[in-house]
Amino acid sequence: MRSGYAFVTHSTFLKSHRFSILDVLIVLIGCMPAFCQVDYSTATLRGSVLDPQGAVIPGATVTATNLGTGLAKATKSGGDGAYQILALPPGNYQVSIEAKGFNKEVVKSLALTVGQSAVYDSHLKVGVSTEIV
Repeated sequence: MRSGYAFVTHSTFLKSHRFSILDVLIVLIGCMPAFCQVDYSTATLRGSVLDPQGAVIPGATVTATNLGTGLAKATKSGGDGAYQILALPPGNYQVSIEAKGFNKEVVKSLALTVGQSAVYDSHLKVGVSTEIV
């Protein structure tokens, strides 16, 4: 009799787990479109801010301004000197990079296209004047 009891328990165990696994699979399949979405209608600008010797410059302000719309987005470089500006509409941008104790660098026209992840690494020069590239 005991083996029959174990069989019922085992069968019940399998049934309960079968439904929970099925439920998990349904939820995962239902969520896949959200996880797989990539925004192909905008662009990303990323890079590093460095000094003349190649050392990172944390806390530098990087601003991308759309020349057609005037939309400006800014960020600061992290402790590793890296920055990233997401969700930029396609267009031509003026990019400025500035940090205390360094010349401000301005890129007059940087074209960004749909789905592009552009990389612009800046090498700031020591000083306080403005340099236009």
